[in-house]
Formats: sequence, C-alpha cells, structure tokens
Amino acid sequence: VFIVALAVALVATEALPLILALVIIVRDVVVLTAFPLFERRGMERIQVNFTGKSATAGLLFGLTVLAYAETSWPGGEVMHDIGIAITAGSAVLYWAAAVLYARSVAEWWRTRRDVGTLP
Repeated sequence: VFIVALAVALVATEALPLILALVIIVRDVVVLTAFPLFERRGMERIQVNFTGKSATAGLLFGLTVLAYAETSWPGGEVMHDIGIAITAGSAVLYWAAAVLYARSVAEWWRTRRDVGTLP
C-alpha cells in the first residue's frame, strides 16, 4: 500500500512519470488479485523470492529518493535522476518476480492436472 500511495503522490507532483507509476501499480493489482483466486483453488501461498524482495526494497528506496528530490534540500536536482533510475530498475525486477511467481503457479497447475486433482 505504501508503494502505491507514494507512487500516486509522486505522479501528482510530476516527480514520477505516469507510465512508470502504472507499471508498478498494475503489477501490484495483478498479483494481489491473482493470489487469492489461486488460493481458493487449493494452492498454498507462493514463497516470496529474493528477486521480489530486492525489487520491493529498490522501489522503497527509489521512490523515497524521488520524494527527497521534491524538497528544497541540498542535492535535490541530482537526486531526481538517481531516483528515477533506481525506481525504473526496481520496476523491472518487480515484474521479473511476477514472472517467477507465474512460473510457480504454472508448475503447480501442471502437477495438479497430471495427477487429476484440479478442483
């Protein structure tokens, strides 16, 4: 929730491009809506992976740097470019983690289908 709220606030101040915010927010919406659907079908929670944790940490750091850049504190102008770079790189990792989660779901689905235990 914090990442989405900060992204929306930074878009409102034009510190974060809308397209980059949407890349982050859409991934959150996809993951947050997909996991409960799979759990209802009997799938256990997918283990969080290092890629996802790194992406989240990077987004928290990058978005915070962008928020800092919006202040009048020293170095704010330079921090904007750094924050965008960190946030963009972390958004790529965020989606890479989503792909890894999707592979876990596909493997679970294949296993259940082969055994004939899909609900």
